[in-house]
Amino acid sequence: MMIQKIWLLKIDWDQNLPRQEIENFQRYVAELHQLKDLKIPRCILLKDSVAVQLIGFTDASAQAYGACLYVKSENANKTQIRLVCIKTRVAPLKTLSIPMLELLALSLSLSATLLSKLTSKIVKISDLKFDEVHLFSDSKVVLDWIQIQPHLLKVFVANRVSLIQELTQTIF
Repeated sequence: MMIQKIWLLKIDWDQNLPRQEIENFQRYVAELHQLKDLKIPRCILLKDSVAVQLIGFTDASAQAYGACLYVKSENANKTQIRLVCIKTRVAPLKTLSIPMLELLALSLSLSATLLSKLTSKIVKISDLKFDEVHLFSDSKVVLDWIQIQPHLLKVFVANRVSLIQELTQTIF
């Protein structure tokens, strides 16, 4: 997002950045040390799991959109939820409504749906058998759109809805 903002300022490669952008970058660099404390467990399943679910979330803002997938596993004694993967994108420079951005939150690019494609890929490449798959969006508009036949929608929305429906049909 920083690079996109700098690009919008139309600064030549040999020009200095405005003070605010330099401060934003310095703050970013100063916070990078916190990553050394980040620990991500590699084992995503409990031993002797009796139930395994794949759970996905997607959301968007005016600046970015993304999706994440978790695996929830249960055995006789315990329930565990582990992050599997995350995909994020910077929002396009062309101004779009938040519902349009939330639809994009389901996309890897402007032509493929992020959460649907991510989920489809994980289901295909994983050796895991998921008892249930749940995908969530907090956008009522997007949830309504994906229930509609694509030919009834405008082309931009219809193309994405069609792909979402196609990809998730093979998952569920």
